[in-house]
Amino acid sequence: MQQLVTRQQAYFQTGATRNYDFRKQQLRRLLELVQAHEAAIAAALMQDLRKSPMEAYATEIGVVMEELRYHLRHLRSWMAPESLPTPLIHFRAKSYTLAVPHGNTLIIAPWNYPFMLALRPAIGAMAAGNTVVIKPSEAAPAVSRILEDIINKHFREEYCKVVSTDAKGAAALVEQPFDFIFFTGSSEVGRKVYSAAAQNLTPVALELGGKNPCIVDTNMHLEITAARLVWGKFTNAGQTCVSPDYIFVPRSMEQPLTDAIIRNIKKCYGSDPQLSGSYGRIIHEGHWERLVGLLKDCQIVHGGSADKEDLYLEPTVVTCSDPKAAIWEQEIFGPVMLLVPYDDMEEALATIRQHPTPLVAYLFSNNDALATRLMREISCGDFVINDAVVHFGDIFMPVGGKGQSGFGKYQGKATFDIFSHHISVYHKRFFPDLSLRYPPYSGKKTSLFRKLFAFTYNR
Repeated sequence: MQQLVTRQQAYFQTGATRNYDFRKQQLRRLLELVQAHEAAIAAALMQDLRKSPMEAYATEIGVVMEELRYHLRHLRSWMAPESLPTPLIHFRAKSYTLAVPHGNTLIIAPWNYPFMLALRPAIGAMAAGNTVVIKPSEAAPAVSRILEDIINKHFREEYCKVVSTDAKGAAALVEQPFDFIFFTGSSEVGRKVYSAAAQNLTPVALELGGKNPCIVDTNMHLEITAARLVWGKFTNAGQTCVSPDYIFVPRSMEQPLTDAIIRNIKKCYGSDPQLSGSYGRIIHEGHWERLVGLLKDCQIVHGGSADKEDLYLEPTVVTCSDPKAAIWEQEIFGPVMLLVPYDDMEEALATIRQHPTPLVAYLFSNNDALATRLMREISCGDFVINDAVVHFGDIFMPVGGKGQSGFGKYQGKATFDIFSHHISVYHKRFFPDLSLRYPPYSGKKTSLFRKLFAFTYNR
């Protein structure tokens, strides 16, 4: 791994990756390869997570393709200097920022969206002119093999390389002197990555999880709210870092909303979701056992059926009145929807504040004043009104966490930006060269300088 990083650093120093034509060529090649391997990628996602062809395209393959096309369309303009205003006191100078690559970058991807969350950051890294090491999740071996086929067989390893290794190998990678590390995964592992990167003063972006709260207001559309909650919670069998974790339901609406949620579960996945071609599976036995264990302290309202051999857990709706139960202490990260009845908004907000800052907070309401208030009062990475999860596919919207849910925004141009160092450039001409700035200073010079300052900065 040390040799790989050394070779990539040496290749970056040649300047080959900085050229616009080179960057564009690599992005085009990657797009062509994803298109050519689309069926194999979908098959790998089916093997690892039982993702349906529709879900595989909508949440992974299609997202990567559109990210590539978007970068290809805008790369030249993003690479151009961005002008800044220059004060008059700096006459005959110009100021601007310029996006330059960090250098040698590392991307550590998770297992829940193993294709998209490996290549989406890589697109930004390549577009920004970096060399790239991609470490996919060992928990999704079929997708890891496809990533190796796409990257390692078609790109020179000193430019872009997929390294399939275990946790020990990943730890060895993080210890290398990368110029930038992008990690997506759990908060527990994120802390270890952050700590190891600090030894080399390597900047890091962390996309972590969190118990994402969702507040349902009385002023909402019942059936659409239920449908969007069901889709957002049970897509990918709930194994989504931005899925609603616990849902506050007005006590007066608890039964109607619960009934609507159950109706929509049956509408989406049938009377027996285990037979549905649209419903995924849990990634491995350890995660399945953890999720089943969470149900022990809960009151099951709907679902609860589980099959370890099939790694199946039915879309499940629960309540839990014990604040010390495991389901309140952990991010659920699975197909278990926790409903929490509330009587007033302050009660819901107090509960949210007891938990670490979430990756995203949700509100379902037609009350715009309430939305404006809550987006300012709830500390979170992002805020979504009247939908769930879909903001992660809005290519124009930077997404990312805050505090214990991570830091660093990406998606669309923000992906290019996070893999770039934005240097500030000040360019001054030699003439005129006013003597006012140089000693010896006099009262007259000071008075004139103060007036010039006031005129320049108070406009």
